[in-house]
Amino acid sequence: MVESDANLSVDCKLLQDATLKKFKQYKTLLQGDDKSNDVPFWDIVVITGGDEEQARSYELQLNEKLSNKEIPLCTKYYVFADPKGPKIGNGGATLHALEQLEQKVPEDYLNNAKILLLHAGGYSQRLPHVSVIGKIFMALPFGNPMYQMLEMLLVMYIDFPAKMNPGVFVTASDIIFLFDTNGDWSFTGAGFTAIGLPESVEIGTTHGVYVPTDMNALRSECKKDPAKTVFMCEVKQFLHKVTPEIMESNGAVIPGTKQVYVDNSYYFDRATAKRLNEFYLKHKPLTCEIDAYGDFLQALGPDANSEYTTNTVNVTEETADLVHIRKLVFDLLKGTNLKVILFHQGIFIHTGTTKEYLYHYCHSDVMKQTCGSQNEVMVKYMHAIEQQVSEDNLKKPKRSLFTDCYLMHSVVEDPESVTMLKDSVIEFCHIESGVAVQENCILSNLHIPANSTIPASSYLHTVAVTVSDELKYATFAFDIYDSMKASVPFERRSDLPWYGTTMGQALQSLHIDSLSEVWPSPCDKYTLWNAKLFPTFSSRKDSANYAIKMIGVLRGAYQGALPKSNGFKVALCDMLKHKSVKQLLDDHKHLKLLIH
Repeated sequence: MVESDANLSVDCKLLQDATLKKFKQYKTLLQGDDKSNDVPFWDIVVITGGDEEQARSYELQLNEKLSNKEIPLCTKYYVFADPKGPKIGNGGATLHALEQLEQKVPEDYLNNAKILLLHAGGYSQRLPHVSVIGKIFMALPFGNPMYQMLEMLLVMYIDFPAKMNPGVFVTASDIIFLFDTNGDWSFTGAGFTAIGLPESVEIGTTHGVYVPTDMNALRSECKKDPAKTVFMCEVKQFLHKVTPEIMESNGAVIPGTKQVYVDNSYYFDRATAKRLNEFYLKHKPLTCEIDAYGDFLQALGPDANSEYTTNTVNVTEETADLVHIRKLVFDLLKGTNLKVILFHQGIFIHTGTTKEYLYHYCHSDVMKQTCGSQNEVMVKYMHAIEQQVSEDNLKKPKRSLFTDCYLMHSVVEDPESVTMLKDSVIEFCHIESGVAVQENCILSNLHIPANSTIPASSYLHTVAVTVSDELKYATFAFDIYDSMKASVPFERRSDLPWYGTTMGQALQSLHIDSLSEVWPSPCDKYTLWNAKLFPTFSSRKDSANYAIKMIGVLRGAYQGALPKSNGFKVALCDMLKHKSVKQLLDDHKHLKLLIH
């Protein structure tokens, strides 16, 4: 289910006006390099990375944005990698970030700082074209220069610092939250203050749900002033991924509706930040995953109990000390106050999977109506219609050929000869003449050779990799519905689904003799994520050419021989290990020069 569709009473015009106001405030911030403007802003912005390699790539991209003045210069930015060792979850990442801040920032500054903490760890296996750059740098179809998720996060929460006491606001980096702010609300209370909005009970089963202390009083307040869209209330309990029956019995369901107040992000004050840091110093290194929502928020409110600490149904990996650490977190936070700010005119837009990504870009009108999404953002058309060079030849054609798909930061040669069918998203691409892109595709960072045809539902992305100081390019090719996480045992490797067929059938079509070429070493799990299917080439164009012809073979549309590679084959996990973010940014700069 698409999350943003549940709250059917949302007024898009109201959200459009609120969002437009935030965009204007943000542009004001970009005009100066200090806090001389009238827009209060974050003192510190922290981005978390899953490991040192991911953190370094984030720092490269962050520095690029700072040098181009694409993000405000009036704040301090930090990127913190999770510590080496077992995964510690976003809760562990929160604790580690607090420790890093205490070490790197003077205490008197932290005591007065308003901090935005953006969780960006993980490799986005459900949306792998953002695995290399990170979901926080995912391209969005609006802005000039084109926005990425980082800028949108800074825009969305631009009203918060003015209504906040010193402390930390924690949020994910793959969710766009659009909301109106009419009402009396603030992040000034002790303990935790969270964000909630009404969503269906069904969506509540996969999220956290707030139980207001007095639901009837809250409903009465909502009815008093219909123009008011934001309300605050005390919370007696936070439920995490429970059944509709448990929501009903605990008083979480809004009377007269089939909706509940679901979670998203939250704030905690400076005193709580100190307590959490002291806890981490005492118990690090962590050897289990802590959930920043399930493990922190379930300990809050007068009706909180420790039963959840032994419930491991939603745990990715259960380790020996998981329950013990959970109980310690509960004991630490038990009795801490929890308030919630309820945005009755608000929408969550989650873009963490290929299905959600294509839906929100190509099908839903929400982003178009509220954020001004455009079908073409930073696109250059290079005409070959006339030999005579004139200003008119350099302009966008009068008849746009690409109104049913989204094209971002790309160059199109001879657009009159190119066809792109509906519901595709194309970013950071150089598209030569005669190219045909069929429907429902995601294409990223490709140099597409002339007269290429890309079949429907194709998912292609080119990655620059460096091995032994040699730069190469590899292009992954999947169906948009392929799962990077789906696994099979050793004896069923040939049954693994890939691009509309099975691995065994695909290898036969590609004249690959043995499954051992795809998985040359034993694996814990045999997946598309670790399947060495994609050869490396010396150029983006040659790499994309191979991938396009390869999927042509798999769809029965190409009968010729595949181009020869002088490199080696890599899996998606190898691309991440050997990625060159610097080269990726250089390739994007080259496109930008062509565009401008």
